[in-house]
Amino acid sequence: MLRFILKTIILILGIIALIFLHLGVSFLLPEPINKINIIITFITLFIVIRETGVVIWISLILHLFLELYAVTPFGSILFPSVIATLITYWIHRDVLTNRSWYAAAALSGIFLLIYRIGYTLIASASQILTTKHLTINYTNLAKTFLWEMGCTIILVTILYNILVLFIKRLQKTIIYS
Repeated sequence: MLRFILKTIILILGIIALIFLHLGVSFLLPEPINKINIIITFITLFIVIRETGVVIWISLILHLFLELYAVTPFGSILFPSVIATLITYWIHRDVLTNRSWYAAAALSGIFLLIYRIGYTLIASASQILTTKHLTINYTNLAKTFLWEMGCTIILVTILYNILVLFIKRLQKTIIYS
C-alpha cells in the first residue's frame, strides 16, 4: 500500500514537473527551439521504453492540465492528444516493434502528425460552428507544425541515444549464428 502511494505521489510530481517544463520551454526559449513539444517527447520515449498502456492515462492527465492553460475551446488539445497517444501506442506495439532511435523518431513524427491533424480539424470545426469570428491562418499553422515536428523529432532522437547508455532494455544485443 505504501509503495502504491509513493508511486502515485511520484507520478503526480512528475506530471506537474513535465507541465512546467513544457510551458517553460514554450515561453522562455527563442523562436525555433520553443516549438519543441516536451510532453510528446516524454510520451514517445515512455512508449518505447516501458511499452505499457498506462501511457494513455498519463497522456490524458498531462493534456488535461495543459488544456487549462490553453485559449482554444476545451477538448481541442485533450481529444486529439489522447487519440494520437492511443494510435502511437498501437503502432509501436504492432508495427514498429523494435527499440531503435529511428523507430522512436518515426513514432514521435507519427504522434505529432496525428495530434496536429486532429487539432486542426477541431479548430476548423470550432471556427465554422461558433458565432465568434475566429480566423485561422493555415500557412502560419503549417509552419509552426513543421518546426514543432522537426525540433521534437531531433530532441527525441538525442534523448533516446542518451538513454541507450543508461537503460539496459534499450541496448542492442548481437546474436551470432
